[in-house]
Amino acid sequence: MSASARRHRRSVGRYRSEEMLRRAAAEPAVTMGSLGPYDIVKRGDVAFLVARPLPGMAPELADAIRLRRDATVTGVCACGGRRHGGSTRPGHASHAYLLHAEACPAHDRAIDELVARTGWKGAKE
Repeated sequence: MSASARRHRRSVGRYRSEEMLRRAAAEPAVTMGSLGPYDIVKRGDVAFLVARPLPGMAPELADAIRLRRDATVTGVCACGGRRHGGSTRPGHASHAYLLHAEACPAHDRAIDELVARTGWKGAKE
């Protein structure tokens, strides 16, 4: 397969992912179940695996987790970050990502710092 054909396939895959995410945005979010500290939230034909605030979590960390969760499911964060879909083939999973502003509490670095500062080690059994 030529480089041009591969680029075209990737472009079509990204379009399909973005289109699927756009259609899902019009559907209500429904929590389908849990997997450890994560919830499986479905919107239309798209399922999201998102962290949830846990008992014993510091309030500021729980708020950051909630903000990140809402941004993941809606596709938009209060910081202005927006979701981008990855390439996919029909019938295969895709990884979507959302780029948060550096100062956003839902940014990876901010959550890592909150975890370190609050001493969060996970759910207390």
